[in-house]
Amino acid sequence: MFVLGATVAKEERPSVTTRVPQDWFEQIEAICIESGKSRSEVFQEAIAAYLGKHPPHSVSSLAKRVATLERQYKKLTALIVS
Repeated sequence: MFVLGATVAKEERPSVTTRVPQDWFEQIEAICIESGKSRSEVFQEAIAAYLGKHPPHSVSSLAKRVATLERQYKKLTALIVS
């Protein structure tokens, strides 16, 4: 297990530290690399999703937008090919 935490100035937001299994850590690191986001940003988005708060730039919101675009793309492709 690894200890992960965010260090933020006390006047802005409190800091939270947690332990996660190795495989979670590796998945989190992969998400950070793919998205260009910090661990703190990824954790904040995960907690926001758990709490039902989805900012427009979050991974879950972007995933929904990508799924919508993929459906639209398939429809357009079908129109062009027909």
